[in-house]
Amino acid sequence: MHEYFDANDYTKVLFRKKYYDQVEGIVGKQENLIGLHIRRTDHEVAISSSPTKAFEKIISTLLKENGNIYFFLATDDLKEQEYLLNQYPKNIIVQQNKVWGRRSKESMESGIVDFLCLSKCSCIYGSHTSVFSHMAAEIGKIELYIVRNSESKDRQ
Repeated sequence: MHEYFDANDYTKVLFRKKYYDQVEGIVGKQENLIGLHIRRTDHEVAISSSPTKAFEKIISTLLKENGNIYFFLATDDLKEQEYLLNQYPKNIIVQQNKVWGRRSKESMESGIVDFLCLSKCSCIYGSHTSVFSHMAAEIGKIELYIVRNSESKDRQ
């Protein structure tokens, strides 16, 4: 008899130990860690509906409330990462040896590590219409907040 996977229950998805080991080295047991998933490159809806300025507003607000919080940033855009690291150098954590892109095995593995790091955060602020944010929140059983600008008229 076969056991079938419920496509809506991502908590049963398993990953290789080597990915969890990498996650441990990046976020470890970091307390006060909030996930940021900023989807860019080819996702026009995410870019227009969840702009960088909206993420910056959230980061600034949360830092004013508690200066001892950290953010794990998962993004598919190196320039976005560099910009936010410049703005918040003491509070942003990233995957240091990330391989960028989507076509190589190594870049896909980097995506898995980002995904699992997000799932270890206390909550995620994610990009509009991005399944990546939703799945990471489901796996981690954590709250997901979709970041949207006030002009955005798209539905989630």
